[in-house]
Amino acid sequence: MNFNLQHKTFMVGGATAGFGLAIANALLNEGAGVIAIARNQKPNNAFINSANLIFECGDLFDHDFHDYLLDKYKKQNITGALINAGGPPAGTFEQLGMADWDTAYNAVIAWKVHFLQKLAAPYET
Repeated sequence: MNFNLQHKTFMVGGATAGFGLAIANALLNEGAGVIAIARNQKPNNAFINSANLIFECGDLFDHDFHDYLLDKYKKQNITGALINAGGPPAGTFEQLGMADWDTAYNAVIAWKVHFLQKLAAPYET
């Protein structure tokens, strides 16, 4: 299927495994440019069509890394982003204390809101 993604650029988090890797490859297969983001230092060889791939190593939980990415790629006209990283702590409701829930909030929601607000800012009218 052709989604007309040539000359479009997407940021994909968690891009070296699982869901992130599958989405990155689907976008590359459609001719899109992909800025693949992962904590791994080197991308694995599982990416297809790597001519359209830019790899960035960093931690999406880090607000300074958000600033770095958005400054570096501000002229790329980012079409979309897959915000795919982080998750809640393992355990049952009874096992988790308030510190665990605070950590979960930061791991699941807070950094994503921060990154998306910064990513969307240039597109606001």
